[in-house]
Amino acid sequence: MREIGEDSKTLRELFLPITTNPPSCIVLPTTTTAHFKLKPQIIHLLPTFHGLDREDPYMHVKDFLEICATCKFQNFSDNSVRLCLFPFSLKDKAKVWLNSLSPRSINSWELLVIKFLSKFFPMSKTNALRRKIADFYQDEQEKFYESWERFKDLILKCPYHGFETWRLVQYFYNVLTQKNCNMIESTNGGGFLNLVDDKAYKFPENFFKSSQQWDFSNRKERSAPAIKKEELNEVSEDLDIKARLGNLTCKVEALALGRGLNSVNQVQSEKCSICASPTHTTQMCPSTARYPNFYTEQANALNNYGKPFASPFLETCNPNWRNHPNFS
Repeated sequence: MREIGEDSKTLRELFLPITTNPPSCIVLPTTTTAHFKLKPQIIHLLPTFHGLDREDPYMHVKDFLEICATCKFQNFSDNSVRLCLFPFSLKDKAKVWLNSLSPRSINSWELLVIKFLSKFFPMSKTNALRRKIADFYQDEQEKFYESWERFKDLILKCPYHGFETWRLVQYFYNVLTQKNCNMIESTNGGGFLNLVDDKAYKFPENFFKSSQQWDFSNRKERSAPAIKKEELNEVSEDLDIKARLGNLTCKVEALALGRGLNSVNQVQSEKCSICASPTHTTQMCPSTARYPNFYTEQANALNNYGKPFASPFLETCNPNWRNHPNFS
């Protein structure tokens, strides 16, 4: 059925997209819609939530309520202000979700929070955080106040975890290192388990404030030089032992060859002219067994290097014969 006035429209005009203004899912009080005037400065102060997995919806609601507490309007309740401002805090995926709700289906702030948390903080996410709280552990090198901060962060991320106070104390106390357990017991005179659940839960917070102020920097700096000095002494002793063993090896090799004590000093100062090793002489080089002719020629050349040329026709040959009577 065509409506009145559509007969005169062409197909192009009928196919053109039109803008719509669907009613909001939030039902505002009549006094709010008539007299409420929102300033742009307030919108810029609101926290934003995009609906991403890494975002915390509980933290968003908490930050949103803090901003709303600073906005007071005459004759308007706090819930009315929250219903008016909350849509401006949602962006992207979260804003699409809000617009997809049935029109006029939310008439209170409590109902809006329930729907918001049910969408972006489902039961699966709650169970995952509950398991992290129950399976909490302390690293061996982690300080007490660091582990307590991590444990509190898990509790804040899941405020509706459902664990009783005494069970939270049990989860945290059972995974502490032996050193931290001893400190807690000694601080309470060995009666930490005799405390009631509320006092036992408050004790780590008080102990956390004290342990956070402890300074271990001077203790580490004083102990470090002693350790380094011992390590240097051990290295120097090892080098000295290796040097002595090397000299002793050279002496034993010289004695085994029958060269005597005089040859021992020569072995210490001589180096192999082939491989430059101080552990053996040129004659004892193991490389000569592979190429005997080549190394024999090289050794002869090295032995003759630097000797004068003995020619009988040069003046350098037998210089004492110059004064012989037959040549004068």
